[in-house]
Amino acid sequence: MGLVYAVATIASYGALWWVIGLRAAGHGSALSDAVAVAVLALLLAAAWRRMPDDTAERKRERARRGNIIGIVTGIQAVLILTALHALRLTQRTDLLAPVVAVIVGLHFLAFARLFPAWLYYLTSALLLTLGVTGFFLGDGGVRLLTLALGSSGILWATCVAVLIWPETRRRGV
Repeated sequence: MGLVYAVATIASYGALWWVIGLRAAGHGSALSDAVAVAVLALLLAAAWRRMPDDTAERKRERARRGNIIGIVTGIQAVLILTALHALRLTQRTDLLAPVVAVIVGLHFLAFARLFPAWLYYLTSALLLTLGVTGFFLGDGGVRLLTLALGSSGILWATCVAVLIWPETRRRGV
């Protein structure tokens, strides 16, 4: 079930970036929302099909990883809420999308170090690059659209990579 949870979580955040970002940038529609739902459904179905047999060892490892994921995700949530508050105080909420992309990139860096998984280093680098680039994009709509499409694409591509490569190759073993 760990594979399904990982893909479900990462793909869901990709779908959120897609739907919220496109709608906030003024390009959302029922059709664009359907794209996010379809991609999410396809990734979940693929994860479910590739799910390995559950053993006692896998259950223990999943519980250990679950604790790590909970702590890192909690820190991420606090950082995002703090950033949102700081951006509201400085009247720069237009920079929220790049800030969130940077925080999520750092979140994947933590996962890459803690698990270890080289794939998450790549995801981290791409999200950090996209987030930093977002600070230099002028128009709020263009910034938001770029960050939304880019972040969802990076997260969905990470799901595909997790599904394609065996865990030992993702870890660099």
